[in-house]
Amino acid sequence: MPTNEVEHEEVIAMDREMWILRQLETSLTASADALAERLQVSPRTVTNSINTLNQMLAPAASVRPAAGRYRLYILDP
Repeated sequence: MPTNEVEHEEVIAMDREMWILRQLETSLTASADALAERLQVSPRTVTNSINTLNQMLAPAASVRPAAGRYRLYILDP
């Protein structure tokens, strides 16, 4: 089974938002198009997932656009 299929099955098995969070923790930034391609969803679905993720992370962290890519910001209280 090719790597992309394995990763896609992992995405199906876990929550999309948590997968995006993990990607941003390891890659630091990612474009909506790249995330959408990996998840096999539309960029709009990624944007909606980012919005949900921001609600889950507040007030400790947020995912924001930076230079055309999403970036995870950890807020220091």
